[in-house]
Amino acid sequence: MFMTDGYDDGVATTRIPADITRPDRVLGPLTARQTAILAGCVLVLYGGYWLARPFMPPLAYLVMVVPVAGAVTAVAVGAREGIGLDRFLLAALAHARVPKRRVHAPEGVPALPEIVNNEMGKAAGPMPVPVRMPYRGVGPVGTVDLAEQGQAALGVCSPVNFDLHSGAEQQGLVAGFGRWLNSLTGPTQ
Repeated sequence: MFMTDGYDDGVATTRIPADITRPDRVLGPLTARQTAILAGCVLVLYGGYWLARPFMPPLAYLVMVVPVAGAVTAVAVGAREGIGLDRFLLAALAHARVPKRRVHAPEGVPALPEIVNNEMGKAAGPMPVPVRMPYRGVGPVGTVDLAEQGQAALGVCSPVNFDLHSGAEQQGLVAGFGRWLNSLTGPTQ
């Protein structure tokens, strides 16, 4: 008897949503991150209203804070390519804070020689800074030591054709992959 008749005792199917990385919705369509951003904005604007209430009419305050509330709402709710605009804003701020010119100099970057005058040094821009690599070294078995973040390793995989396996074999393959995923202590790609 062939296993192509569609009836197989070992097959167990489960529906998995297409976007498993989507954050959970907490308050209506809003995620916890969006709710926290909007709640913080509401608290700040409401506190500002109570401070400005003695000397500013409510309508004038409302006209003043509507653009601020709109901008915060756009940043909290908006997304591009699946990434929230608040994360883009934080990434832009982090990028603006770090030096742009980095060089490999484990012993440090030496100062400019005395022959270079101050005007030429200012025209050259800020001094480069040494690159701080995010790893400590490579272990004896090939793992990369990432300091506080743990270790990274590369695994070799090959495709598995599920259609050529029986239901019991498919279930065994999925169970083995599930055990491997459950054994991980950190994220994997």
